Amino acid sequence: MSNMLNVREAIACIKVGAPDMDGDAALHLTGDDAPVLTPLGANMNIAYLVDDGASLVYVQARHLDQLDGRRDRLARLGLRNLMKLAGERMKVRTYNNIYAVFLDGHFEASLTLLNELWDETLAGMVPNGPIVAMPTRDVLAFCDAESRQGIAELQDMVARVWRDGTPDHALSRDLFYRTEQRWKTMRSASMR
Repeated sequence: MSNMLNVREAIACIKVGAPDMDGDAALHLTGDDAPVLTPLGANMNIAYLVDDGASLVYVQARHLDQLDGRRDRLARLGLRNLMKLAGERMKVRTYNNIYAVFLDGHFEASLTLLNELWDETLAGMVPNGPIVAMPTRDVLAFCDAESRQGIAELQDMVARVWRDGTPDHALSRDLFYRTEQRWKTMRSASMR
């Protein structure tokens, strides 16, 4: 049955690099059963998921034969499908000094993978560049890089999400800033 998965419907999804943190047993599989992962940095990977109607299923190494074994094709398809999903369902709402992004409850944080979204669609909302919080896969918020109040609100939001320990589908307690189409943790380098 798993070979029947249509990888052309795969959506790129950010996953934490440590399987024990996410609690996802699928990340422990090896060989042909291993999920296809692309290293992203900051202890994160890109996984590729397909909605089979009942659940989200990982694209595994065995499924790459549908794309002549080419991971680069899977990566392009995953990003294209994520962008399509964003175009159909994404909503951005203002809360005080931050913007909250809503999509479908699974891929919100993955929207950080879409350069066009940040460099074009949302760029007018954050003229000094974005600061992003993605504490879990389904929570994404951002503010302008020059907004001290916005940054404080993002930090408060992250603290609330992590207050009772590691949340489901945890990603990061860090805030991220964007430079040269890449996200860097605010703690890893000075911003300016």
